[in-house]
Amino acid sequence: MKRLSQFNDAICTGIISGSGKRHDYAMVIASDSKYINLLLEVSVNYGIIVASPTETDLIAEEVDFINRECRPRLGHDKAPPKIFLLGILKKASAGCIYGSKIPQITRFLLISPTIKSNLSKIRHAIETFIGEKMTFIFGDDEQSIKQASLIKPYERENVEVLILPKLDRYLSNYDSGLMPLIKKHLLKQSSMLPESERVKPFEWRTKQQIAKEKDEAIVRMYNRKKKQNDKFIWSPENVAKIIRLNDRLWVLMQEADRRGNAIYKDIQKLINEGKSYYSKDFYVEVAILYKGELAEGADKSTLKESVESCTCKNGFDLKLHDKECEQFNKVYKLVHPELKGHYICYMMQLYFREGLYSLQDAVTMDPNGFYISTTIHN
Repeated sequence: MKRLSQFNDAICTGIISGSGKRHDYAMVIASDSKYINLLLEVSVNYGIIVASPTETDLIAEEVDFINRECRPRLGHDKAPPKIFLLGILKKASAGCIYGSKIPQITRFLLISPTIKSNLSKIRHAIETFIGEKMTFIFGDDEQSIKQASLIKPYERENVEVLILPKLDRYLSNYDSGLMPLIKKHLLKQSSMLPESERVKPFEWRTKQQIAKEKDEAIVRMYNRKKKQNDKFIWSPENVAKIIRLNDRLWVLMQEADRRGNAIYKDIQKLINEGKSYYSKDFYVEVAILYKGELAEGADKSTLKESVESCTCKNGFDLKLHDKECEQFNKVYKLVHPELKGHYICYMMQLYFREGLYSLQDAVTMDPNGFYISTTIHN
């Protein structure tokens, strides 16, 4: 494992030394490599040593290394540094299981861990934990709530299970970043954060409360869409923007169809040759998503959920979508007189007819903000 002596060296999995400001605290991050920049951010902001083990079961080795780095500067007669552990997604579960065996790790923040397959070990880790705080954070989607409910009964004074709004189990739609969570749940009540930055933790919400909030958000976005559509002006400029967006989505649909089917065929070929670890029940999920500006009053999370049906498996069935699109054009009147003669593709119908996006959103959106997302499910 490569050791980094200065935080401004090249980033890799291993150790990043702090800027020398303090050696009474340190942090271990158990996550995939895509979160490695968190090491640098924490180290630069707080001047502490941050460790990220190549394998989660090597946490004890990282703690030993932290002690060797910090003790000479603290003084051998002083207590060893307090260590916090941040676990993200799949490695959060292992971080909980292995980290809880190390008394020097006094505070845990475990974001969207996998509970069901590790329930007995995580339950044991919770029951035997005697540190300051162990915080589990889950999103408010149905699967995450089910995961949270498995360990909710084991909450006590130093163990909390929280639901975070607008966070899905893959952290894909969480725009606020992880640093605010680190500050709230790992660094609060320590001397590393000023009093003014300490905030109350999120409150546990029932499934009924979450469902009610979602319903209210849908009604708000529906009323917003109706109001904006009623005021929409079919100016030549707006018509040109809608046609340009429609053309972009049609191109993306064709590319998504090609890409999804190509990936499916490639993996199926590997399976037939005995060279793939995917099961015969795998499928390729393809979706066209948007990231960018919207018209005033948009709740991005609610709007995104309103077009979840645009996700398809193994590519888009373009012929089927053509037929559905013809029906849309007959039943609804997205085909405005100004659009006569233009083919309005299926994805436009999903976003702006069935979905909660308004026509004002359509002319505000950047066509290049749409992109293809592919996920292989095994």
